Amino acid sequence: MKKNICFAILFFCCLGALFPLQAQQERIEQVLSLGLNDAQKIMEAYNAPLGRTIGFAMSDGWHETAQPLKRWQSNFRFVQSSVVYPAYEQRYNLIDLGLENGIVIAGDSSAPTAIGERGDLSVLRNRLNDSLVFLPQGLGLIYKQYAFFPAVYPQFSIGLFRNTELSIRFLPNVAPLVSPFVSDIPDNIQMSYWGVSLMHDLKQWIPSIALAPFSLSVWGSYSQANFSYPLELRSLGAGDPRDQLLRYGVTAYSVGMAASKKIAFLTFFGGMQYDKSIATNRLEGTYKVGEEIITNPIDQTYEGQRIAANIGAKLRVKKTFLAVSAVLSQYSTLSVTIGFGNNNP
Repeated sequence: MKKNICFAILFFCCLGALFPLQAQQERIEQVLSLGLNDAQKIMEAYNAPLGRTIGFAMSDGWHETAQPLKRWQSNFRFVQSSVVYPAYEQRYNLIDLGLENGIVIAGDSSAPTAIGERGDLSVLRNRLNDSLVFLPQGLGLIYKQYAFFPAVYPQFSIGLFRNTELSIRFLPNVAPLVSPFVSDIPDNIQMSYWGVSLMHDLKQWIPSIALAPFSLSVWGSYSQANFSYPLELRSLGAGDPRDQLLRYGVTAYSVGMAASKKIAFLTFFGGMQYDKSIATNRLEGTYKVGEEIITNPIDQTYEGQRIAANIGAKLRVKKTFLAVSAVLSQYSTLSVTIGFGNNNP
């Protein structure tokens, strides 16, 4: 249980800024005060890079060899993936958004996205009521010039029929486990993640290479992460209805081809993959938006995709293995895997 709690914390604590904890709630409320059109533009610019980053992180580290497990063989592993995202995804230009009621203050024409810097103060002036609007901050996952998003998953794999391997990742609602250890994540947040992947051997269908000294497989995966948090925005006054809810979800699809070669106790592997992420951001309930009262004002979808090469190596020691792999693309990913159980070369 302690190990599960630790890995749940590692996976979700970096997502705390997704949810409008008191300071972020106030900033979302201020963004809504600009009116629906401006609020939609700002929230899309702020949240879209995060959806792509989470989706690509969930797509990586599924396999460390191109040889599927034999029937009923199984292993368990922990996969840590870090996505290094490009600098232009860390900020967005407020002038380019073409805001109607948000006046850009001189010398402050950009703001951090959700994967940008934490503590960076970005302010607009609201044309509707001449107030200041403080925009949401970023996650702040930046080390030197590199910005990265870390995620850790438990994964179970088992061999099936016809040289096919099934892998499953699953984390139920872990907020009750995380909140005692991470002070800024409230108990009423709902957070869950699951994913599934299949890998199938290709060589058995190609007689000319069936006996060649390497492995060749195709694989695909599907993953889904969901987060929700009840809001308590006060802009409607004393009669504020308590049906306000933020929902953020990310779905990731991947397909790829992998080859691997065993040399002594090492396995080298590589291949190509196509990844797609679809993120949804919803504000459910009734809100004051600008000078109007609107139900379910935000319902947005953000998509991202990449074609990437991957390469890696695995060290095998009896029933234990350690693998390191990298996905090379505009959004590059480094994955580290520690596994126990049956161990294919």
